[in-house]
Amino acid sequence: MAVIGFNFTKMLAEKAKPTKGNISINNNLDLKSVEEVKMAVTENKAVLKLNFKFITTYQPDFGRIEFEGNVLFLDDKQKVKEVIDNWTKWIKEKKFGTMITEQMIPNILNKCNVQAIIMSKEINLPAPIPLPRPKVQK
Repeated sequence: MAVIGFNFTKMLAEKAKPTKGNISINNNLDLKSVEEVKMAVTENKAVLKLNFKFITTYQPDFGRIEFEGNVLFLDDKQKVKEVIDNWTKWIKEKKFGTMITEQMIPNILNKCNVQAIIMSKEINLPAPIPLPRPKVQK
């Protein structure tokens, strides 16, 4: 499965109050829907559009970062059909096929986490994921 497009349709970063003390940071990815997109591709290929929402919350009520968007994947028609046919079942059971868990979700998380780090810096919130720190030897 190849990524052929990634689009943010909503980007929000807000800081409610200065950060101090213990802060809890939670990231959540919500897969909203899938659909086949009609594009001029080869006969045996199809394009799958996956809509998502990604939210980082800083507790207690320090701020939030929120993204909505979609990612376009190119794959065999049969695989795209399988995802669309099983989507409702997967959402209810919270168990997704390997194509989603191994290819789609990591792609979305990579893009969203990088953008969330950039936006958190701009509004002076801590990075939403732990960044590496160098070890100083004494």
